Amino acid sequence: MGLSVGGGIRVQFPNAWFVHHWAKRKDVQTENPEIPHYVFGRTNRVGVRLEVKIGRERVDGQHDRFERGFDVTIREKDLLPGDSISVIFARTNVPLVAETDTIGVGVDAGGNETFVPLDVFPQFTVKAGKAQKLLILLPSHAEVGETVQLRVVALELTIIVQIPIVERSRLRVSNTMHDRLTRSQKQIVVSI
Repeated sequence: MGLSVGGGIRVQFPNAWFVHHWAKRKDVQTENPEIPHYVFGRTNRVGVRLEVKIGRERVDGQHDRFERGFDVTIREKDLLPGDSISVIFARTNVPLVAETDTIGVGVDAGGNETFVPLDVFPQFTVKAGKAQKLLILLPSHAEVGETVQLRVVALELTIIVQIPIVERSRLRVSNTMHDRLTRSQKQIVVSI
């Protein structure tokens, strides 16, 4: 399918791409490639200019609190069947959790800003580097004889890697364990 001048696409990254690690909103921008959170479009068709606007409207037409809808409009020359558009979100940090997610894409074939969502959204996977340490998560309290859920998470420098080291582990608090723990102890070592 080609796209005529005035038509275009709307791309919607997941929410996780729009929150900075310190829970601050990212200031997404299209003006300066040297400043963080720069968004731009690229095509393989020579002579086509792409105009990128950032907005709050999602692919499904609903409004979002984050400015995460990127409208890419075709200018100066039509795209032909087989041509491609790439939307690049540059100089930005990736989500904190390494996982597979989808990017919403809608197509405005008529140039009337009516975006029809694709039947199947493209998937992407955020991959983390080598794990630097393990984090063991347990409830803050448990009764003797109670079974509690144990969660193990591997941490990389900037991304939390959800590695299923322990898919479903349980830890039973026993009288022996209770007798050995005092309020002054800061950690529990659990061997799996």
